[in-house]
Amino acid sequence: MSYACASTIPTWHTVGMALRGGRIDVRMAHAINARGRKRGTRCDGRLLLPFDGHQPVSARDAGLVAMFRRPSQRLISAYLDNYHAWGLAGSARATIKQHAPTIAAFARFPGIAGCMAKMLSGHHCAADVDLSDGAVLRRALEVLRSGRFAFIGLTEEWQASVCLFHRMLPEAPPPMAAEFRQLGHSVNSHRALDWLPSSSVDGVYNESVLQGFVDFVDEAVYVEAARIFKRNMRVHHGGPAEERS
Repeated sequence: MSYACASTIPTWHTVGMALRGGRIDVRMAHAINARGRKRGTRCDGRLLLPFDGHQPVSARDAGLVAMFRRPSQRLISAYLDNYHAWGLAGSARATIKQHAPTIAAFARFPGIAGCMAKMLSGHHCAADVDLSDGAVLRRALEVLRSGRFAFIGLTEEWQASVCLFHRMLPEAPPPMAAEFRQLGHSVNSHRALDWLPSSSVDGVYNESVLQGFVDFVDEAVYVEAARIFKRNMRVHHGGPAEERS
């Protein structure tokens, strides 16, 4: 978050805040200020962005930074996060809990699968678009390979991804210890919900709850993201993550 702390507030930010009634993410602002105090600095104006949730990649976007997560793990986490499905049609959102009471049913609900591919190709995460003809996947892979990403990391390779981030962005300061804590995984929910089957790997959901469902489109996206990640590890970090563990 500290890398997004600009010294001036751009016009688009001011206009966006006005249009959205000054909506801010207080948690992010506090986090940035806490990091600044540790360094003895302060973010001018802080980072009070008008968040709209997940924004699809547009044709003009460049310098992108992304962490990719295994699709099966993302689907389970989204279900546990109150049926998280940004961009789902209002009529569907009103009935999803009724028609998809289980994780397996949620994963199969129209619009839920293919989130990463859809966002890379310009659609919202839960947009109910046709994935069967391969057009969305082809566009997503094209964007991934286009060089528009300044950094691609993997949630499953969190610590290696943090190190790679700092290697690929040379102006970034050395990483702080707190960056190596993976806070994105709902590990607390994982341990607290006794109806979830246990997993042999701590912090990883047991995927048997999907009852055989495979998000083939996002699996293809993840494979390509992992390929790019491993290539960048070889170029910038001297080898794949498993060789340094």
